[in-house]
Amino acid sequence: GWESVTPATGLPPTMTVIGAGDQYCDARRLATQPALGVTVLDGSDHFFAGGEARVAGSVAAAGVAWVTARGTPTS
Repeated sequence: GWESVTPATGLPPTMTVIGAGDQYCDARRLATQPALGVTVLDGSDHFFAGGEARVAGSVAAAGVAWVTARGTPTS
């Protein structure tokens, strides 16, 4: 069965990208696991065929948001 996932302390953030029409994984069920940082892309299946740019954009936006939230490092 599906178990809740809790990330170990100190690990980097996790982003899971899944197509809303994924034929191998239930996107709705996966999205209930907040520790996974799930992003569901409408109009995509398991292989993101033709949607690679949207996947890249989602990952890039999440990375920028993560870095921005931490501010500028100080020495």
